[in-house]
Amino acid sequence: MIAGLIGVTGINRHSREIKDSSGRVVGRVSCRSNSANKKTPKRVNYNMRQISARILKCKTSGSARMALTGARTKVAQLKRQMNDYGIDRYELEHAIIHATKIMRVAKKKLKHLQEEETVKKGGPCAGEQAEMEEEFEEQLFEDTQNKESADAYGDDTAQEIMRDLQQEIQREMMKAMQEEMQQMLQEMTQESGLDELMEELGASFSVDMDPEDLEAMKKKHRNEELKDILEADMKYLKAIFNKLQREKEAGSGIANAYANAMSDSGGVSLELCGAEIPVDAAVSPDMAVMTEGANIDYMA
Repeated sequence: MIAGLIGVTGINRHSREIKDSSGRVVGRVSCRSNSANKKTPKRVNYNMRQISARILKCKTSGSARMALTGARTKVAQLKRQMNDYGIDRYELEHAIIHATKIMRVAKKKLKHLQEEETVKKGGPCAGEQAEMEEEFEEQLFEDTQNKESADAYGDDTAQEIMRDLQQEIQREMMKAMQEEMQQMLQEMTQESGLDELMEELGASFSVDMDPEDLEAMKKKHRNEELKDILEADMKYLKAIFNKLQREKEAGSGIANAYANAMSDSGGVSLELCGAEIPVDAAVSPDMAVMTEGANIDYMA
């Protein structure tokens, strides 16, 4: 009667000693593999719904501006992960593509809400204000695209905050100027009796749109934004699905861990009386399923 005992002799080598009834080692079955050195790429920590959900909830240009800042920050964070060579490059690249598309949707929604607010408020210089704010947003977008490496993350964040503050100050100044100009025009028309003239020139100072037309424009804008988000989501999900499908076809995962151990880089051997004899991997699973304390009957 021969009893088998499991033993581990190395990180990539597992062995089983075969002893006779007196406890003397008469043989050893070992399995070795270099596949343990292969590291599984780290998954990308990315939630594709995080920013798009904020964009869809935005009701004002102020909230849309905050969502745009968050989208730009997310794109910058993902790009910095390109320096991590242990991360899954395929997932990271497609996460960056998706986040960039969502950032563009955030920019589009900001522009749409500014247009809607301009139509609703009207007044002199409303068009100029929207145009200047768009230029500021474009400059911020270019600055974000030209961000430096992860070592400069703190400086870039501080600069982005300063730019946001500067933009907010400019916006408040323009708003104050707009209100002051409106008040001056009202006083001038009341004093000089130019009400009729102002009515004739009203088209140059305000945007005339019926409430129904404004609602139709809002609906059109929301549909465009939702369509862009859904298209970005579908392409991202398709890329991830294709990756998982390829992994499944290649036999990756836990179900094939044993097969990887039996790859060309490793193998199974049987040592008897000091001589090591290679064993075909096709029969090695029967050896591997032996549990501690199992017995082997043999005939001398």
